[in-house]
Amino acid sequence: MGMYTTVPITDEQLEEIISVMKIGGSRQFRKNPRIAEALLAEANLGLRIEDILLLKPSSFILSNGEHCIDIVEKKTRKKRRFNVNEEYYGHLKEYIESNNIAPTEYIFPIKERNVQKYLQKVTYYLGLENVSTHSFRKYCGMKIYEESGHDIILVMQFFQHSSPDITRRYLGVTDETMKRVIQNHVKIL
Repeated sequence: MGMYTTVPITDEQLEEIISVMKIGGSRQFRKNPRIAEALLAEANLGLRIEDILLLKPSSFILSNGEHCIDIVEKKTRKKRRFNVNEEYYGHLKEYIESNNIAPTEYIFPIKERNVQKYLQKVTYYLGLENVSTHSFRKYCGMKIYEESGHDIILVMQFFQHSSPDITRRYLGVTDETMKRVIQNHVKIL
């Protein structure tokens, strides 16, 4: 496998990847709803896959009537505490209950390498390039960026990056993209 830049996936790619994982790819690979749910968690929570795989039901707490995630990131060792979308939390809680996962058990008891290898099979099957587990984290960042009206500082704070430039590179927002956005933006009264 050569060097490549991981890209954020699109809404359509997310739906396609997750649905194929849930039904399987004929003889190429079996269905694997657990990996599908782990990647869906990464796309919704914006955590690295290594942190997703360490989540337990007890990682989620209720604070002021809202559910929060409370963890220490494995890579950076930084403490993270942030609100979780209630609709997604309900989906995850349903998954936890239907799989009889105890509060202190891992929600996704799988190895990171297994997720990566399975995702590679699925993306090859679908003809997608430059997609890795990190594409799901970048997807979350890109959605926050778009839904916030392109507030790079907000995304920078969410990911705990040290500068907006790092976040721009991370999301793949190039100078060319910025030029195009500026050229397309006009308001004359």
